[in-house]
Parts: sequence; C-alpha cells; structure tokens
Amino acid sequence: MKKADLVDALERYAHNGKSTMKGQGTLALYLANYFDALEIPADQEYSFWRIDEHLPELLIGAMDLLCTSEDDHIKSFRLVYERETERPFPTDMIHAQQGNGIPQIMVASKIKDIAENVTGNPYIGRKVEELFGAEMQLLHLEFHQFINHVYRRGLYERIDKCRKRGMSGVFGQTKLLSFVTAGRIMLTFGRTQEDLSPSVSFLCEDGDPLGIGAGCQSLYADLRTAIDMLKEVEANWPISKRAQWRVFRPDTEVGLF
Repeated sequence: MKKADLVDALERYAHNGKSTMKGQGTLALYLANYFDALEIPADQEYSFWRIDEHLPELLIGAMDLLCTSEDDHIKSFRLVYERETERPFPTDMIHAQQGNGIPQIMVASKIKDIAENVTGNPYIGRKVEELFGAEMQLLHLEFHQFINHVYRRGLYERIDKCRKRGMSGVFGQTKLLSFVTAGRIMLTFGRTQEDLSPSVSFLCEDGDPLGIGAGCQSLYADLRTAIDMLKEVEANWPISKRAQWRVFRPDTEVGLF
C-alpha cells in the first residue's frame, strides 16, 4: 500500500459509513488529511516501499499532533469529535491517562479499528493496540511481579484471615491499603501523605490466592511513580509471617477509595 492508497482508503472509510463508533469517521478523515500532507521521501522514491508496514509507528506522530496542536484546522477535528461523542478528547495518547482514562481507551480502540479496516490486516490493528497501550501493559506486568513476590507470599493470606475488611501498612514512603467487598479485594498504593496522592489501585478476586485475574482499577499517578510504589512495597515486604502480621494490620478507617 502506497501513501496515496492509504489516503484514499481513509477517505472512503470516513464517508461510506464503515465506522461503527461515534467519532470514528472524524478520526479517519483527520488521518486522511494528516497523511496526505505528510512528506515521505521513501514513498516517492521507491516503488517497493509500503506505508502500511510502518503505519502503527506513523500513527503515534499523527495522534500526538491531534492531541496537542493549536492549529485551527487540526483543532476543528478535535471539536467535531467531542461534539459527536460528547466526551473530551484526550490530551495524550501515549502515556497512561491519569484519572478517567476512558476517552483515551475509546480513541485507541477506534484508531485500531480504522488501521485494521483500511489495511485489511489484523496484525496491524494488534500492533496499533500494543503501541497505544504500552504503558498500561508495563504497569500490568509490574503488578503481576508484585503478585508473585508479595501477594502469593503472605499478603493474600494476611487479608484472607483478617476479620476486618480494611487493612493498611507503610513500606518506606508508600502506604498500602486493602479493602474486601463484594467478592473483590482492592489494593491501593499511595504515598504516605494524608490523601494518598499520587495513587494507583488494583482489583483482585477474593478467594483467588494466585491473583490470576487481577488488574488495574484506577490510576492517579504517572507510570514511573506507580511502578516505584509497587517496587517499594515489594522491597520492604517481610519474609516471616510474624513480621508480615506486624507491618500490615487491620484498619477500620480504610474503605472504598
């Protein structure tokens, strides 16, 4: 696929009703405009060069511009998208969105679908999904390291045997809180200030000592801080059960965060 073919496919996608989600046609039209204006020497010089092989990486620049540009023409696509979806457009598509990450997730899903449809290649769609979700995947990986080194080595048992629903402990500069409700265990990591800011929370299944289905519930920290908090608890988690029971104790002030 040459650049001109991609632009043509994006325009057809935007105008012929292939889009299945609100705002998707607007995103496709923006991408058609972006790639039409993008100068790619290799596309002009080499007949064998294919833009679809590089589309996931090129989309990073396209979406960064859409998120941040103050150019009136580019801003108009953001405004149309927001009007169509009744959601704010994300300010960043690469870094894990703090707070309400739904707008970012929805845009990433739409971009994946567009890329897959205009190229006819599911692999490219998966590659787009991997790139735009890279930070959350890294956080997921680090949390499951925590599951291996802490949750399965005493933390789950400590929570399971406690008669109180809430527990807490301080590990260096990080405070870990747990709360059991409705068949779930919520784990929240926060700095030891009173409001736990910044923080990151994860949900685990109550009754699953392996934490197999655990995942991120909310993120109010940048990726580096979130990972540092996980690692700080991991580094300071005692080996002996007696010490674990001493540092992680029932806390009646802990509730849903």
